[in-house]
Amino acid sequence: MRAVALCVEPSPWLDRAIQNYSHSDLHTLVPWRVPGWAPRFAPPSLKRFVSLRAAQGRGALGYPALELATRLYSRGRRDKMFQCQFALRQASSIWASRTPELRLAHHVLAPSLSARRLFAARSKAEAILLLDLPLFRTMHEDLDRAAAAHPDCKFLRRYRAPSWAIVEQECEIAMADHIVVRGRFARQELIKLGVSPDRITIVETAYQPITPNRLRAHGLLRVMLPGLAAARHGTAQLLASLETRPWLRIALRPGEGAEPESLMGHPQVSRANATTLSEVDAVVAPSLCEAYFPEVRIAAASGIPVVATMRGAGAVSHEELTIELPSAIERGLACALDALHDSDPSDHGQSVSGQLSH
Repeated sequence: MRAVALCVEPSPWLDRAIQNYSHSDLHTLVPWRVPGWAPRFAPPSLKRFVSLRAAQGRGALGYPALELATRLYSRGRRDKMFQCQFALRQASSIWASRTPELRLAHHVLAPSLSARRLFAARSKAEAILLLDLPLFRTMHEDLDRAAAAHPDCKFLRRYRAPSWAIVEQECEIAMADHIVVRGRFARQELIKLGVSPDRITIVETAYQPITPNRLRAHGLLRVMLPGLAAARHGTAQLLASLETRPWLRIALRPGEGAEPESLMGHPQVSRANATTLSEVDAVVAPSLCEAYFPEVRIAAASGIPVVATMRGAGAVSHEELTIELPSAIERGLACALDALHDSDPSDHGQSVSGQLSH
């Protein structure tokens, strides 16, 4: 059976989702593909750009130059980067929709904001949406709610997907025969929208477990916040938890959008590094919005306790989490941290899960 798949950007998750159909005669469209070499004296950034784009499949002439132009335009600003990403996906879909193989395909696979034209151009093929971007309407509601609760966190109000992207995404969902998602929260929200559960498949990115090297410091609980230290990831809730817990230590990663401002200067907060994950007592992901953190998956697979909301748990199941936080995040987080602090670290958080389940 022939399958045509559009891969809009270098992405381990898209690769994995598409390879689920490797049993078919797979025709992959990779507009960003370039020859896998760069001049010897090219800068490291260009060499990395080229190495990530050495892929198998049909490329689009001139598309990598368009990508470079958008990078120069955005200059690392996340709001502009998102605008460029959405525009490139639209350009990819226009190019891919003219592929003759679409008329002969039994399966057509395409990611968010690039699928509608391909689904419309197919003949009788099964339309498979690779939902690699968050559900915009739900994310906006979550961000608006968080911005109202934390008016001092300006980045919660900084960017929203344009209206056309929301409509485009929801049209793709309606047109799809099957939807591949990255985690449990996206699956739950699609079911709320009326998508039948048997039309949804969760595919997660593969991660290698690590060997924990945790030596529990006497009286202390060391936790790591995955991802960037942004308010949408629950930093305000973590900051509030520090006020009455002198035994709590938090490792996190600063960057653009790190808030609240007082967080990084707090004496109980430190910067995360490459070895932090193996050394902490738990990973805590009180995310307010749909998010996918590699650290959560790696920790769960490595026996490191994980506390997370469903929005921050990704594809990690409820049973794999030590504690799944309720909608009242701040109160649930306080209880979870206290329970972790009082637990025996040798049980990998199993007794904590049992305590809070009763």
